[in-house]
Amino acid sequence: MNQAVVIGAGIGGIAASIRLAVLGYAVTVLEANATFGGKMTQFTLNGYRFDKGPSLFTMPHLVDELFTLAGRNPQDYFRYQRLDIITQYFFADGTCLTAYREPEEFAAEVEKKLKIPKEKVTTYLARSARMYDATAATFLHKSLHQLPTYLSADVLKTIPVLPELGLTTTMHHIHVTHHHLGWYYSLLGSTYTCCLAVLRYNFFSTVLRPITVPIRTKLRPL
Repeated sequence: MNQAVVIGAGIGGIAASIRLAVLGYAVTVLEANATFGGKMTQFTLNGYRFDKGPSLFTMPHLVDELFTLAGRNPQDYFRYQRLDIITQYFFADGTCLTAYREPEEFAAEVEKKLKIPKEKVTTYLARSARMYDATAATFLHKSLHQLPTYLSADVLKTIPVLPELGLTTTMHHIHVTHHHLGWYYSLLGSTYTCCLAVLRYNFFSTVLRPITVPIRTKLRPL
């Protein structure tokens, strides 16, 4: 049996391990922490529970896919439902922004709380959706280290929007129009800027400047 070693038992490492196991590999996962989950963990303080990492579950279909690949029914392990209010953001100046699921409601909330015109927000969200649809299949769902990626029909959707991606400018310069929105482009899965961040990393590390980063940590098998 082929052997595989996965370094890190975060969500990405767990997902990779499941896919390798389904392909018939004997998988060993190495993790420096005492438990698995990576950023998806929590801590308690004075009787209250706090998330250390993500508090938004934005792409449940990708988790469902892993269970299905392994021949399991995801609903046997957990269940989720779409919420009218995704989350709330609290700022140091006392501002509380409610992130509604529906774009129109969210735009109205941003206009009310942050004084950004509703039309500007809806335009931004529509552009986010368009850019994500044009780039995700190439830059998020495929490897830029494999030739078939560049021969895929999905590339044809990406090429026309490349000039709009701002590959040589900063996220802050392009997208932040109000000081409260500095948080927005850092949320994974919330906006196409996540896709742009991955795109830029892959573009510079794969095409322009291949790099290796030394990792020094103590690893142990789970």
